[in-house]
Amino acid sequence: MSLLGIEDTERTDGGLLNMLRRTLRTASAKPPFFGRHEVRHNDTVLRNYYRRIYAEIVEMMRLRENAISVDLGASQAVAPPNPMSSCAWDCQFFALCPMLDDDREDHELFIEMAYTPADPLARYESVGGPDE
Repeated sequence: MSLLGIEDTERTDGGLLNMLRRTLRTASAKPPFFGRHEVRHNDTVLRNYYRRIYAEIVEMMRLRENAISVDLGASQAVAPPNPMSSCAWDCQFFALCPMLDDDREDHELFIEMAYTPADPLARYESVGGPDE
């Protein structure tokens, strides 16, 4: 046994990254157009990564517990919005997000018309839920 109770034979300590150069492939372009970089992780790096992942999971569980007991009007207190540059193309709630801060908008009608209610945990039923 070593790091986090996992046998050394059951884990990897790194890998190879294959990278492409950002260049046009014109006649004047000079190769190589790719590179390979070996990455190794020691026990300290892996342990700290595990701690970060564990903290993220604990935070997700806390948010889930709090979100169950809070109505939509107070949801921003449980999970405040975190707008980023990728919101416009990556977030399915991009149009809804600003409406939640604006009292003039009828966001509840928009939610009913634009979204279909679904159980977010239903996808885990076939492999066992998060509570198991």
